[in-house]
Amino acid sequence: MTVTDGLGGKTTRTINLKTVPPSDGGGYNFKIEGGPGGGAVLNLSFDQLTAASSSTFNVSWPQANDMRDRVEGALRDIQQLLNEQFGDRYLFAGSRYGTEPVGDLLAQPQSTRVTLNGSMVNNDDYFEVSIDGKPFGYQVQPGDPKTVTFVASTLNSLIQSANPKLPIIASAANGVISLISEDQSRKFDVTARVQNSMSIDNSMTAPTTTQAATLPAPAGTGLKQIDSFALTGDGVDIGDTYEINVVVGDPDDPFNRKYYSEHPDEPEDLPPYQQYTVRYTVTEKDYNNGVTDVSKVADMLRAEFSKTSPVPPVTIDPAGNGSTIQLTSNSTMDPNHPSRVQQFSTSVRAVNGQIDNTISVATLPSQADALTDLPYVDPPDLPFYDSEYMSNRKNSKAWDKAAVTIDDGQTLTYGVTSDDRAFQKLVAAFRMAHVAASNPGKYEEYITKSRELMAQAKDEVRSVHSKVASDLATLEEKKTAHTTASATVVERIAGIEGIDETEVAARLRTSMNALEAAYTVAGQRQKLSLLNYIA
Repeated sequence: MTVTDGLGGKTTRTINLKTVPPSDGGGYNFKIEGGPGGGAVLNLSFDQLTAASSSTFNVSWPQANDMRDRVEGALRDIQQLLNEQFGDRYLFAGSRYGTEPVGDLLAQPQSTRVTLNGSMVNNDDYFEVSIDGKPFGYQVQPGDPKTVTFVASTLNSLIQSANPKLPIIASAANGVISLISEDQSRKFDVTARVQNSMSIDNSMTAPTTTQAATLPAPAGTGLKQIDSFALTGDGVDIGDTYEINVVVGDPDDPFNRKYYSEHPDEPEDLPPYQQYTVRYTVTEKDYNNGVTDVSKVADMLRAEFSKTSPVPPVTIDPAGNGSTIQLTSNSTMDPNHPSRVQQFSTSVRAVNGQIDNTISVATLPSQADALTDLPYVDPPDLPFYDSEYMSNRKNSKAWDKAAVTIDDGQTLTYGVTSDDRAFQKLVAAFRMAHVAASNPGKYEEYITKSRELMAQAKDEVRSVHSKVASDLATLEEKKTAHTTASATVVERIAGIEGIDETEVAARLRTSMNALEAAYTVAGQRQKLSLLNYIA
């Protein structure tokens, strides 16, 4: 039994339909491996299975879908904020100014899974995968393993050896081909198809009693009952199932009570009703070992019949007798029950195991980043979400911050860039939450990591806020100091330049009068002499 989820997830297990499954349903549990649903457990129930069959089912996670929508909205908001523009420059672009700093925060390398559905394949089945219109095909050959794993591996080798080389990383496992673009901006189209080979319609002829049982000598000839039937068809397919049922007794009278009441003179020594079933399905291993026609299948049925337990009161003809099988009773007609001519009854059926393989293509949702410590980058490297990441992995200008001299010998660096470690963690946290919503099989693992990153991002964003607030406080402090100093200087200049002209004129006149008097006295002193003094 193979279950696939169409997104690269697949599981195969064997169920013994001859036994009753555990009461807890454990016999029907399938654990998905690979793809977004990896780790999820599906419980399937089957009313009836006949040879090869397939079914489809849908699984949805409404809460996860709602969370994914919210996360996508948050990432779009963060992208818009980091690309905020003031005038002709971007605030978070460093010294690139005119370059939009952040690209698509939800961008992921395209990851597409091509799933080959089916547990086995037939000769001449043709499988084809086309990438951007270039086909890669393979037809199953007689000597090939008849598994989808082999076919997927062969197709993967063809894709890897393409010339010119495709910018895609290809791998195959468990019948699933994984295609991942090397460049997250590179998208590609994938289509696939399968052409199943023609199947052979096999059947079994209705059993006939070619010899009836008779009474033993001397009353009769002592013949045993012989039933005969044949397997028909030009060949067989893998998965063809053949079945023989031998019934002893009457299913409507399992303990022969009705018979004994109708024949009271006969001894009550008849065996109870019993059915013996022998079944054989052509396997890939047997097919590759030569079980390719109905004669070989008849011999495999003969071998299976010999293993029946409990042993039926019937023998089968030996191997090598061809496609016609004869069953012979172990005893002749019982003299104690002369009315019971038929010793056993035979029924047969053949179910053609036509293998209708299919192939599905699905592009997976976001995949997880490594669950180890994320590789945060520092100058001059750019984070993965930078708009120049694919064209220029290193650019120190993206990390540049504005600087201003705020005092003699004191320079202040201020601002925040889009590649700050706090923003790197914040983006990684939301992307991990997006991955968790897209991978329900590993939801707990991813959402736990997302919460851890969000807690770290919250602390680092607070540190960024504190740094910006501190820079702002320093600028305000220096601005206040400069304003005070400027006011003092202006006051002093005003004290020098801003005087009363009338007062100045009066004081100047007084000084001039005093100066003139002094000069007069000095002039008179020059006229004095000893003679004038004595006179």
